[in-house]
Amino acid sequence: MKKSILLTLVIFLCFFCACTTPSPSTGLPALSSEEQSYASALQDNVNMVANALKELASLMTEFQIGNDEWTLDVATQLVIIQLAYDEAIQMNPPDSMAHIHYKYIQAMNDFNDATDLIASGIDNLDASMIEQATSKMQSGTEYLTEATDLVNAFKAAHK
Repeated sequence: MKKSILLTLVIFLCFFCACTTPSPSTGLPALSSEEQSYASALQDNVNMVANALKELASLMTEFQIGNDEWTLDVATQLVIIQLAYDEAIQMNPPDSMAHIHYKYIQAMNDFNDATDLIASGIDNLDASMIEQATSKMQSGTEYLTEATDLVNAFKAAHK
């Protein structure tokens, strides 16, 4: 499950990188400057989330309840995901990319909800909350896959 989340984030990032490269037929960017700016900001956000999820996945494979360093490391990654969510909802996508942003926000909302569940699950030693977090992560991954599909369609339309 954790690998599928990371894989989806990497695929999403790759599509945005491909969208921002110059068009071979014209030598001009495939996106308008507004689209390019949004794509760049979104790419930075995806990078932040992908790195935090990768680190969180590593930490969660070896629970160390009671270890203050482990708890702080987990909390740090949860805060990074929450900050990325806050940044994402502040983004102002161009109208042409609003549908992509909508799906990305749905994914980020689920990832953000999962961070709250993980923190509560660890604080309360409640495995059911961790399971709920896993469900939210899976849902977020599904939305992210939909966003990736939309990016692919957008890229194909702007070749």
